[in-house]
Amino acid sequence: SGLDGTLSPSFEDAGKQQLKNIARPVSTWLRPLNQNGGQSVLANSAVKSSLPSLRIQPVANSDPRAELSDLADALTADLSTYFSSINWLDSQIDSSNVPDVYSLRPTLRARSDRLRLETRLQSPSGDVIWTHKSDSTLDDAFDWQDTVVAAISEYAVGMILEAETTRIGAIPDDQMTAEQCVLMGIMEWRDFSLNSYLRSVQFHDRAIQKNPELADAYAEAIIVSNAARTMSTTPEIQPYLDKIPEWVDAGRPLAPGHGLLTLAVAIATYTEDQKVIPLRSAIAQTLRLAPFDTRLLGYCGWANIWSGQTDDALECFVKAIEFGRLGPFYVAALGGAALASVQLGRDVEALAFVNQGLAISESYSTLFVVKSATLASLGQVEEAHAMMRRYLSMEPGRNLAAWRANNNYGRSEGGKRYFEALRVAGLPEE
Repeated sequence: SGLDGTLSPSFEDAGKQQLKNIARPVSTWLRPLNQNGGQSVLANSAVKSSLPSLRIQPVANSDPRAELSDLADALTADLSTYFSSINWLDSQIDSSNVPDVYSLRPTLRARSDRLRLETRLQSPSGDVIWTHKSDSTLDDAFDWQDTVVAAISEYAVGMILEAETTRIGAIPDDQMTAEQCVLMGIMEWRDFSLNSYLRSVQFHDRAIQKNPELADAYAEAIIVSNAARTMSTTPEIQPYLDKIPEWVDAGRPLAPGHGLLTLAVAIATYTEDQKVIPLRSAIAQTLRLAPFDTRLLGYCGWANIWSGQTDDALECFVKAIEFGRLGPFYVAALGGAALASVQLGRDVEALAFVNQGLAISESYSTLFVVKSATLASLGQVEEAHAMMRRYLSMEPGRNLAAWRANNNYGRSEGGKRYFEALRVAGLPEE
């Protein structure tokens, strides 16, 4: 599955090639120079980026013990790995004081076998905008290392996103750079209301117009549009759905080495040809390139569930929940985990996931329709009908026939179970 938290070299499929002294063409693979899941274009140092920058100070440690020095180095490496997989953030390890960038400053303190990691996040102006403390012991250091790095990463990512949204939101639309439009598109989608899909894809479309070579813009536009296609029948989104083939053609040459764009192109292609194997390959490649990006984990989860790979979908969503508990995309991961669980017959787990999501947001319609199906599967038909009425008030006109035609979950047994539950819950056939 590739979700065990380890990193391995990633390679790009270069197709069949004729090689010297071999009679027939053979499959070949190339290792891309850039190993970041979402910055293959922006990583070119000759291109000035307007994306936010983060400099991670190596974990400071004054304790002379070798095991503490090793732990500090490991924490530094893990922080670098987490942050470097974020496609909208330019991050690197740097011990110097670089001006006008966000700065993460972790310090490891020890007394006997007791440990404390103190972390400060500073704004580009030098103000401290967030602090974090976490305690452990040497005996628990290995497990603690994983949890504390995940917590720091998610807190810091959320703080930077909020700060950047406030800053960029004050810039007139016609003065935003393409990269700033992409970042605004990401943030517009965070409440997952039906209108947020439209607002998000409008920003990504604007980014493409401003910079037709920006890989992230195509990736985000294709992903958001395909997600909207599975959720909503609103006519306002149709002009952007019509652009997907054009975006795929323009984005395909930019995809090698870019995890999100590789996945986006594969999803769009799957919706046309229904071939699962290329999509599975793209999902695996994306997870290798960006194994800790909670958004990409969620996207891989949705790609899996749309194509009938329900167990893999649930694994992706659970990992996204684990890494993204403090981030703005947590609610979408909960909705995905609930949907995968009900398709797998894990109705009690599905209900727990969906109730967690509803405690955070009542604007994400997926939570209501999945809850209606879950209640129906549990035999609580009256409650299921009430929840379905709530869903249809948010998305009028939805019916089973159109849903199956648009997204049949790879004709999986889980998809069939879900559609039957929706029928019992009161979703009209036509």
